[in-house]
Parts: sequence; C-alpha cells; structure tokens
Amino acid sequence: MKSLGLAGPWPNPATNQVEINLSNPSDGQRVIDLSLYDMNGHLVEKVLNAAIGNESTMNLRWTPKGTLSSGVYIWRLSSQGLSIEKSMIILH
Repeated sequence: MKSLGLAGPWPNPATNQVEINLSNPSDGQRVIDLSLYDMNGHLVEKVLNAAIGNESTMNLRWTPKGTLSSGVYIWRLSSQGLSIEKSMIILH
C-alpha cells in the first residue's frame, strides 16, 4: 500500500486562509480524514472526511470556522491505518 501525501499548508505562517494539497498515490479509492489539532492534541476542526480516487490529488482552501489563537497547530491526514502530520503557525 502506497502512502498518503499532504503538502502545505501554504502560506505558513498563516493569518487566515491556507491551501492544502492531498494526494492518494494508491491503486484504489480510499476514504480520507483531514483534521486540525492544537498542540495539546485537542481537535480544533474536522475539515474533511471524503473518498478520494486512485492516483488523484485534491486541493483545498481552508478558512477557520472560528477565531484561532496565535500558535502552532497540527494537520493530520489519515486513512486505513496510515497517517501523516504537518505543522502550521497561525499569527494575528
């Protein structure tokens, strides 16, 4: 099974909207979950839970639903027991 891909977030540090690129290099469709966590491991927002096709990419533009404090946050992309994480800094 090939790994997932998570590129971005861009810009980083961010003040509001960010772009995130997801990829599924596997040979089949899979359900993916993209969530944002604070540094204490608390879920801030579940951004996406959707199926992504084989050998495809998905580009997302994300804006927080509420006000986020300045600080470091973690993006976690997971599917079928695999996960990848990227950090993001929010500045106000």
